[in-house]
Amino acid sequence: MSNTRTADGIPPLVPQDRLLTSDEVCRILSIRRLHLYELLRRGELRSVRIGRRHRFIPSDVELFIANGIQGRDTRSEEPTDV
Repeated sequence: MSNTRTADGIPPLVPQDRLLTSDEVCRILSIRRLHLYELLRRGELRSVRIGRRHRFIPSDVELFIANGIQGRDTRSEEPTDV
């Protein structure tokens, strides 16, 4: 991981200096490889194919994380019928 930091001084969650492997993305997202391939199949996450292997652009992984956070926030604000 590089020593770069975000504007608030916190190291980034996702390394920005290279493409990420499937194993790295699984670790970052705390998911199993099967779930990662399901996300790819559904088009929720993009990858670059190099031969038979998938590589991931760090900004795509960050966007996926940000969209997940935004999705949870909106669901928590919806009124519930009790």
